[in-house]
Amino acid sequence: MDRAEGLPGAANLALVGGVVHLEPETAVFNAMLKGWETQQQARFLDWESTIKPRVWLVRRFAAFTNQYPWQWQPVEVEAFIDHLRARRPTFAVSTGRSYQNILRLFCEYITDARYGWPTSCVERFGRVPEQILHEWKCATRRCLSGWRWKTPSVRRRSGGLKLEAA
Repeated sequence: MDRAEGLPGAANLALVGGVVHLEPETAVFNAMLKGWETQQQARFLDWESTIKPRVWLVRRFAAFTNQYPWQWQPVEVEAFIDHLRARRPTFAVSTGRSYQNILRLFCEYITDARYGWPTSCVERFGRVPEQILHEWKCATRRCLSGWRWKTPSVRRRSGGLKLEAA
């Protein structure tokens, strides 16, 4: 099944059919955000601590780019993070990584064909949203949940080389 018509957050549930919007781009963007809220609520995520800040960031990013999600490119994320870092020299890597993860989650949602947003966007605007945050374009972590990455060391042992964890 390509598209789950009753899936929480699906385009057909977030956009009212048969309505002509004066500003279709804004209407679709707001419906995407509402659908994403619904999708996250269906996963029992907390509104105040999780959903609300995520939606706020996506709106902030959209305002910064002055574009809609189906127009976004990876360069916009780079410019956004650079802008935030320039405005606040103490901007933490962890905050940037968090922002990138939130934007990646939103893009995963709007590019997932099961929710119908790619089809809806191509029908209305002739473009589909893209995933603008890829693994190789994001801030990386040196440690994961308190674990440190161990750099292998090379030790000489009985005439040969042996690779050991540090």
